[in-house]
Amino acid sequence: MKGRTCLGIILFLMVSTLSGAIELEKGRIRLFVHEKTGRFSLYHLTEAGKNDSRPLFYDTDPRTSFLTIVHDNKTFRMGESGEFSMKTERTRDTAAIIWTSSDLEISQTFSFFGSDGIQIRLSIKNTGTRESRLGARYLIDTHLGESSRSHFATNTDSRYPGETSIVPALGVNYFVSAQDDRKDDFGLKVMLRGSGISEAREVVFANWKRLSETAWHFTVNPSRNYSLMPYSINDSAAALYYSEEPLKPGDTREIVTLMGNMNLGGREKARETVFSDLLGTGPQPGDSMDSELERVKDFLSRLNERVQSGNPLTREEVIEMEQVMDELKRRKSRYE
Repeated sequence: MKGRTCLGIILFLMVSTLSGAIELEKGRIRLFVHEKTGRFSLYHLTEAGKNDSRPLFYDTDPRTSFLTIVHDNKTFRMGESGEFSMKTERTRDTAAIIWTSSDLEISQTFSFFGSDGIQIRLSIKNTGTRESRLGARYLIDTHLGESSRSHFATNTDSRYPGETSIVPALGVNYFVSAQDDRKDDFGLKVMLRGSGISEAREVVFANWKRLSETAWHFTVNPSRNYSLMPYSINDSAAALYYSEEPLKPGDTREIVTLMGNMNLGGREKARETVFSDLLGTGPQPGDSMDSELERVKDFLSRLNERVQSGNPLTREEVIEMEQVMDELKRRKSRYE
């Protein structure tokens, strides 16, 4: 159940009718780029070349999914900020939205990936005279999982009953929002890491309204589900965060995101990791100092075995190792 007003939807439909959209289609994917709002809609065709299509995320009002840029701690919701001018471009197989301000040029280029997905190449150019810190967030208003027992699934877990923060670097390669039956393998799939893909720093699953009203950083509350009474009931969304990084004058940063239908990228198995099962929520009732020492010994033993294997630690393993060390330090403070 979406917490959207009828008036807002009516106004959007009126604007859409007047402004039109760029429409592209390839294989079983249909893409609309809305020229006045700076949003896009994605559909999966039941058969290639047929008109019967199903939306991969909420499309009644496409403004509910959007891109946010953070620039030196100031956030801009693209398509709505008065500091940017906007235009669109189209070729035979691609479409682009270009935003320009006094010190930034941002382009979002859409192209097809196989027969089941699209690639979004986000380019951010610093056209100013000083170094700036820049990051990006995609908020995707999912809806297919709202009729399921679990709104989301990943290659490492099949159930996310409420607000969750996941770190792709720990082996989460993609997430899926799909109905329980997954007929015809239909469902939204968003790739989070892999060859040619810019790895998201963090992905958050939460209520759409709570995410939408948070300008940038979102603090997950694991006790919350996907409802915000009485405004937004059983209404989930996903936010993909790409870290803030320094960008010198004249330099360009590119962020590549891949999304589409369930078949996108093939079927992957969960990756077994060296340290990730040592991660938890901190000391639990009944834990003793002896049990904490056993965790430390287990960690050191695994690290020693991994180093002696002769293969260098991967980036993912280094991140896991650092997170385990941070957690062990937090646990240690309990006994000081």
